[in-house]
Amino acid sequence: MEPVSTALIAAGAAAGAQDTVSRSIGDLYAGLKALVLRKCGATQALPEALEHLEQKPTSTGWREEVQTALAQTGAATDPEVIAAAERLLADLRSSEDGRAHVQTIIGRYNAQAGPGATATVRVTGRD
Repeated sequence: MEPVSTALIAAGAAAGAQDTVSRSIGDLYAGLKALVLRKCGATQALPEALEHLEQKPTSTGWREEVQTALAQTGAATDPEVIAAAERLLADLRSSEDGRAHVQTIIGRYNAQAGPGATATVRVTGRD
C-alpha cells in the first residue's frame, strides 16, 4: 500500500476513536485530508469513503474504497500529498508503539488496559 492510503487509513481509523488520537496526529490527519480533498475535489467518492472509514475504522470495504478513490484521482502520486502523508506516518510511528489501540467494552464488570498492561475484574458478594 502506498504512503497516502496508509496514512489516511491508519489515522482515519484512529480519528474514529477520538480519545486515542494525539493532537499532533489529529492535526496532521486533518491537514492531509484537507489537502487530498482540495487536490481531488469534493465531488469524488473520496470524501464519503473517508467519512465512513472514520465511523467504521475496521471496515475493509471502506479502506478499499479510500485506496480506489485515491488511485482514481491521482492524489496518491502527488508529491505534496505524499510528503504530508509521510509526515503523518512518521508521527504515528513515533507515538507509543506506532499503532492505534481501540477497545470496545459492552456490559458490566469490564476492565481495560493499555499496551503492555493488564487489568483484572473481581466481583465479590454475588449470589
